[in-house]
Amino acid sequence: MNCSVSYNLHKFYLTIVFVFATSVIFGQGFEMDALKNEYRWSASQISKREISTGVVYQNNFISNGKISSLHLNQPMKPMLFFEDTQKILFIDNTLSALGEIQLSPLQLGWVTFATPSNWGGIWLWDNSQKTLYRINNFGEILLSIPNIPNNRYPSDWEVKWMEEDGKFLYIRDNGHLFVLDMLGGITACIPVSEFKATWLIDGQVWEHDDNAVVALYPKKGERVPTVSQPIYLHSSGIFFGENYEMMQKWP
Repeated sequence: MNCSVSYNLHKFYLTIVFVFATSVIFGQGFEMDALKNEYRWSASQISKREISTGVVYQNNFISNGKISSLHLNQPMKPMLFFEDTQKILFIDNTLSALGEIQLSPLQLGWVTFATPSNWGGIWLWDNSQKTLYRINNFGEILLSIPNIPNNRYPSDWEVKWMEEDGKFLYIRDNGHLFVLDMLGGITACIPVSEFKATWLIDGQVWEHDDNAVVALYPKKGERVPTVSQPIYLHSSGIFFGENYEMMQKWP
């Protein structure tokens, strides 16, 4: 696969804080919203600690499966994605269920990534059919980029990471970072040597490289060292400090 390939189009807060280099701490997912409220999850269980009051909310969505990702684009209506049951669940700020979208009835294949869109709806990556979709919050398909022929992409090609910021949708595989517009058209393709942990921070894509996070797109090459102190990656910027409650913005 190379960066000259284009898609054939048929006709979609502040997000999270990651403790450096992963959103998983001792087997738990960890994210933080714009108010520094802490979210942790493991398997089907999720908890939220409000930083202002210390109140802790908990819930167990065992009937929905294992939580694959949490999205805080709308802090009053977080979104959970369950890959094993092909389900999207909306919750309120006390972690109570508000509504769900079951993906299996849409006959999309197997969805491995789901991320909310600031353009409206939810982006889905169907890895079995190598197809990108955007659906609305009722589960109706708004946009689809159909099957990608095997003679263009290796049969084992798969998306490793996907995020959107209202300007572009970013998709990364083992060898490329694709930058797509709101209709799914590729506007840029950046070759990379291999997949590394990746973050979208204030319109800039960064990746983990040895003892630093390194700017990948649109700026390239800037490095933020991680060996001297902990750093925290938030959609609004990179922060550092001994703990995330006292962190300062870099640089």
